[in-house]
Amino acid sequence: MKRKTVTLFLLYICTLTINNLYAQSLVKGKVISPGGTGVSYATIMLLKDTLETGIAVSDSAGFFQFTITDEQLRSDSAYSIRGFYLKLSTQKVRLNRDNPFITLILEDNARFLQDVLVTAENPVFTRKADRFVFLPGKALAEGSSALEIMRHTPLVRYSERSETFSIINRTGTVVYINNKKTEIPRDMLMQMLQAMPAENIKSIEIITNPGSEYASNITGGIININIKRQPYEGWMGNLALQTQQSVYNTTMLNGGVNYRKGKIALQIIPFINNSFNYRTSDNTLTYTDGVQNLLHTRYYRRYLVLGGGLNIDYDIDKNNYLSYSGWLSHVSGTSQTGTNTTFYNAGSSQADSGFFSPSNGDDLYIYNYGSINYRHIINEKKAVTLDCIVDYNQFSQTRKYDGVFNETTQSGKYRNDLPQNFFNLSEKIEYSYPFIKNGKVNIGAQFSNTNVKNDLHYYDWNQSDYVLNTSLSNNYRYTEQYWGGFISTTKSFGEKWNSSLGLRVENTNYSTEVRSLKSKNDSTYLNLFPNFSVSYSPNKKNQFSISYSRKISRPNIELLFPGRTWQNRNFFTENNPFLQPMIYNNAEFSYTFNSRYIFLLSYYQTKNSYSRFVIPVEEDNTLKFKNTYLNYGNINSLDLTLNLNQPLWNHFWEIYFSPTLSYASYKSTSPLVNADITNYNYSLFWDNYVFLSRKKQWTAFLTFKYNSSSKDISGETINATSSLDLMIKKVVRKFSLYLMVNDLYNGSSIYKNHLYANSLLAENFTRTNYYNRSVSLKVRYIFGNKQLKGNRNKGAANDEIRRRASN
Repeated sequence: MKRKTVTLFLLYICTLTINNLYAQSLVKGKVISPGGTGVSYATIMLLKDTLETGIAVSDSAGFFQFTITDEQLRSDSAYSIRGFYLKLSTQKVRLNRDNPFITLILEDNARFLQDVLVTAENPVFTRKADRFVFLPGKALAEGSSALEIMRHTPLVRYSERSETFSIINRTGTVVYINNKKTEIPRDMLMQMLQAMPAENIKSIEIITNPGSEYASNITGGIININIKRQPYEGWMGNLALQTQQSVYNTTMLNGGVNYRKGKIALQIIPFINNSFNYRTSDNTLTYTDGVQNLLHTRYYRRYLVLGGGLNIDYDIDKNNYLSYSGWLSHVSGTSQTGTNTTFYNAGSSQADSGFFSPSNGDDLYIYNYGSINYRHIINEKKAVTLDCIVDYNQFSQTRKYDGVFNETTQSGKYRNDLPQNFFNLSEKIEYSYPFIKNGKVNIGAQFSNTNVKNDLHYYDWNQSDYVLNTSLSNNYRYTEQYWGGFISTTKSFGEKWNSSLGLRVENTNYSTEVRSLKSKNDSTYLNLFPNFSVSYSPNKKNQFSISYSRKISRPNIELLFPGRTWQNRNFFTENNPFLQPMIYNNAEFSYTFNSRYIFLLSYYQTKNSYSRFVIPVEEDNTLKFKNTYLNYGNINSLDLTLNLNQPLWNHFWEIYFSPTLSYASYKSTSPLVNADITNYNYSLFWDNYVFLSRKKQWTAFLTFKYNSSSKDISGETINATSSLDLMIKKVVRKFSLYLMVNDLYNGSSIYKNHLYANSLLAENFTRTNYYNRSVSLKVRYIFGNKQLKGNRNKGAANDEIRRRASN
């Protein structure tokens, strides 16, 4: 009976889908400069009289399209379109059936429409030549934060457990803001998105296969958030208070203040977060001789985050723009970890012995990040620009732990002191020029210098005092010098064909040294990273695209940091300072129908891959287990994704349905990892927005996620996970009220992993509980004194500074 009901429901949705297809039409056009060149990434507004009802963005050749209703195409319709780019705008062109293709010509006119208000009601998801573009509607964005919008963006997945975003569960996805890579740590990024009002988001771009103008180490795609500049003189702000109850409580207070006066715009984003990390795990280790160890571990950390961001934009004159973005965060925490270890002899069900190993720690993290951007418009009419960018990224941490291997006897007391200092300085220059009709070239160079210093001290208790353990303590150094150059071109051939071709050259010199081991590794490598993409649109409803790129995945600093943490005397976790980078080859094919139905096929080939393993090691004439990362071999994988977007009931119900099928083959070339694994798994993402009132001030969000069991080179996740998230939003004038329930039936908290056997272990089984279920209440208040004085022009012009300044 249940299966029959589901089948009838799906048939009902399909019937509504077919009916909706014939009630709409596609309007296509092109934005060109006064010289006749196609203008990429111009903004096109769909207007009803002077009220904006929709937004589109032109592709790399200047082409755009709108999906509209038949009513909007009537000869007596009040609908028209108009284009904007930097300080240029076009005339309004009225829509009608006799004009199937519209050419919008930018004019040297600095005066924007002052009576057009950004009030597009419904979200729009479209496909461009090299990316997907999501335009949040007013009803969806009103009263929300950028984080909440990101959680409901098509093809984007958010993990509550790791607090990370991905494109359809791909690892290595990077978040950009205004086409600028966010170098700040994950915790700061989450705070920034929490504090950013969703009304400030112009669009969200999902770039599944980035080109050569982007850094080559981005293997999981890019989520690029384009932010509007404040169009008003005066000041505006928001303040949000959120409390979340899970196993423990989290309280967050954040907000932002925007001020614009003349040529200067300021934005201040302060935040405070009192939160926790908590998990428990049960680990069964069965040795090859039948002896068994059972480990139960509890980890709890309470931390306080204080920090904020500062953004400054200065319009020097009509052709020169300067901006600064900086973030500073102070994170302090205390942690408690305890492991109960129980021993069983071979063939016995009675415990032989056991002990408890607790540890207590304090940690302090300080992050300091800044970016200075300068743009010079060489030729405004031809969109010839020069961008210069300087970034700095400074990070320091202090972690101290006191522990004991056996609490009862107080034997094996130890102390760890693990400081780390990181500093990176990078510079980039990029030149953009429309070298031929309907074509553009970007040429740039980037330089980067990184230094990491760690003085790791391990102490053992010697009756009355802690004594330095010289065999474990070490002085770790990592230095890296990197330079890269790139060229990328885009070219359209008529209305149906778009293409891009690029090449990136990178040279990396790095040195890794562990002085206590007298071990040093100096390496230099030069790599070429080509890419190309071609898209073809035979008619207004169908679009085909194929792309290829070569990428590199370098281990991040956290994986190279060699600090050691203990589970018990014979089981510890330690990273690998000598990890080598992975090389990716990625090919994609996509088909888009009516901008709503997307078929995406992706193939990856990865060489010299790395993953986490538990391996046997010998120390002090004792066999121990080491949890670490190793380079092991190659991966071939294939992903098939279908994304469906269906509005129902005059856009009062929006459905985004996205299943993914995955295949992967893992081949080991390492003597430490003896496994060849084949994996098949699937996932499902079903997101719903339902407006519960006519004025759309009551909104409900219902999201279902499912991930089947899966395998990789290190082990197997033997249980499927799923979750159902519910959020209700109520907007009351300047207040927005939220009720959120994450993982309603607690289906995504528990992970059961079966790691593969080795020469010492016959079985390694882990059951981990992350306690993802939570209930949250949030209140957001918007305040300020805004005065509309024609500043849309200045805001849009400086938006373009960071828009083409990719990293």
